Amino acid sequence: MDHALVREVIARHEPRIESILSAQRVVGAALGVVCAGELAWFRPWGHADPARGRPADERTLFPIASNTKPFTATAVMQLRDAGKLALDDPLVGHVPEIERAAVHHGSLRDVTLRRLLTHTSGLRGELPGNRFDTGIGPSVPQLLERLDEVAVVVPPGAMHKYCNLGFALLGVVVERRSGVPYDEYVRRAILEPLGMRDSTFTPEGGTAPRAVPSRHEAEEVSPRPALQMQHHAAAAAGGLRSSVADMARWLAHACALGRGEARTPSVLAPATLQEMLRPHARMTGWQQWQCLGWNVRVVRERPLYGHGGSLPGALSQAHFSPAHDLGVIALTNSDAHTAAEEVATSLLDALVEAHEQDADRRPVDLSPAPAAFAPYLGRYVARLNNLGAVMRIAWGDGRLMLLAEDGAPPRRYEATGMRPAPARLELVERGVLRPVEGRWAGEPLRFRFAEGGEAVTGFDSPSGTFMARLVPADTSAW
Repeated sequence: MDHALVREVIARHEPRIESILSAQRVVGAALGVVCAGELAWFRPWGHADPARGRPADERTLFPIASNTKPFTATAVMQLRDAGKLALDDPLVGHVPEIERAAVHHGSLRDVTLRRLLTHTSGLRGELPGNRFDTGIGPSVPQLLERLDEVAVVVPPGAMHKYCNLGFALLGVVVERRSGVPYDEYVRRAILEPLGMRDSTFTPEGGTAPRAVPSRHEAEEVSPRPALQMQHHAAAAAGGLRSSVADMARWLAHACALGRGEARTPSVLAPATLQEMLRPHARMTGWQQWQCLGWNVRVVRERPLYGHGGSLPGALSQAHFSPAHDLGVIALTNSDAHTAAEEVATSLLDALVEAHEQDADRRPVDLSPAPAAFAPYLGRYVARLNNLGAVMRIAWGDGRLMLLAEDGAPPRRYEATGMRPAPARLELVERGVLRPVEGRWAGEPLRFRFAEGGEAVTGFDSPSGTFMARLVPADTSAW
């Protein structure tokens, strides 16, 4: 999707964006769209600093609150890949102080790092203390000293239960397994390599301007400064400050790795990021699921990933679709609204829809299949009627594909990421093709040839035998 089409879609959508922000009395906002690895559009709204009447720019730092959690999850996955921990390790093996917690369900060994990452640990949701009243979270030593105040309150693994405490404890794990403080590890291992040099856990300092967290009290016209949070041990759950420019680098990185592309610079292997994007626990209905640090919602069979964040005087949203190489960022310096989520999700939905319509209009590459693939092209029927399947092997856009007879174009299936039938095929050796995705991924399809000839008469699949092609393969295109 080119930047001109992005701007065209946004131009149609902008009146609605302005209406949402205005109607919900958003004090200030910074909005951005990431396309093909770049910040393709930026729009400030209102005032990042109401007292001075200053709007946001691309570098203005906003508290991103729980959008910090995917950074913490990335740190955990880096340490896993380095062999310093395993996701199914019990937390107690890394933070033995948790033994002081009360256990109302199951065992402490059921509280694993994976369940902390997916909010299924069963632990109470918040850290000890009243940080949302005072603005001051416990230090790491204070948190560890007060773990006798926490408990496993629902059976581990039984349900999705949002847990800031869990991510604070993951921050302790990162610190202990890396040997440096959590915030220092994230700066060195994630922020700096990705060029996110303005992003910080430090309340003050640096050269980038900062948004002032604000809120409207009752019906007051002018906003007041909101409670300033000092996160301490809660930093791993929601303490990062970032900008549209830096978050654009973050989402561009996630889009590239989510498509399986090696990227420089990178802080994860593509396979690790893809592992993080797999759904683990249902959140709301059947459309929204918790992944490892990220969330995914399914809109018209499209998986759209992201996270939100909420603190006094600040709400944020960051959403992306690797298949479409698109991301949307909405950072605000006020609370008590749903505008950040509405703007980010509706804008990403509109951009994805436009991307798919544009893709459907683009011509398919009709170059002929390589000679080695030509014998396999055509339509096949299951030998036994109970399979009720007609499959087609076709070549198009430089790929050999296995398709259901009535399947949608592979390009559309790739955009959804669901792939209920189509799968790319690779040639293992003469007479053997192997799907690299879908139901039969990694399992060989073994082809039958006419006696003494080169003509293919069928193939054996993991689900049964598919016999004679119904119609000769008279075309190599989809």
